[in-house]
Amino acid sequence: MKIVDTIYRSKRIPGPQNQPSRLPPPSAVAPPKKPFYYFYKSLQVVLSFWIVTILAIMTQPWLDYWVKSTIKKNTSPQVLSESITDKSRIVTEKSIEEETVFNLKNTKVDISAPIVEGVGSDSLKNGIGHHPDSVWPDEKGNIVLAGHNFDLDAENPYGQVFISLRLVEIGDEVTIDYRGKEYTYEVYKKETINPKDTSLFGQSDEWMLTFYTCDPPYTDWKRLVFQAKLVKME
Repeated sequence: MKIVDTIYRSKRIPGPQNQPSRLPPPSAVAPPKKPFYYFYKSLQVVLSFWIVTILAIMTQPWLDYWVKSTIKKNTSPQVLSESITDKSRIVTEKSIEEETVFNLKNTKVDISAPIVEGVGSDSLKNGIGHHPDSVWPDEKGNIVLAGHNFDLDAENPYGQVFISLRLVEIGDEVTIDYRGKEYTYEVYKKETINPKDTSLFGQSDEWMLTFYTCDPPYTDWKRLVFQAKLVKME
């Protein structure tokens, strides 16, 4: 009887060798991280840092322009004392009738700005720049003028004087008021050139006008150039 009972218990109570293995499922075991994993993560951090840095450098001028523009719009103009001399308002020997003004108007464009001598950044803050080596309207030859399409200096009132120049078409008229006379020119050429190309800015035996700006807008990759011939003077 004891022998039967022992056999019966041995069948019902499995020993350690008969118990199922309790190993964790394959999905629960994390594979060992390979060396290139840490290199990849480090590279991600470095690239992210440089991308953020480059974007910050590129957007800083635009942010500066936006801040200055906002401040300028929300600030009322200050009235200065009459005892303070404003050099920009000193009356020179040139009379009002001799003031030179550039006018271009069609259904899409309306430009009116003074023409000043020089094409440097300081000159272009005061209007459309006249190339010193070119003639003036009362002289035969090629008048060469330049203007900003977009200047990030928010304090420049003429920073976008030529922003709409792309909308000028062949046949449009430009007038220049110079020394009491009005000179009318008709646009006959519209061309985009390389910044190093100065072939259109040379002297000519014709009564003509050349005006240009950077292109595309907000860049200085190319130059958008227009040429016009004198059709009327009164």
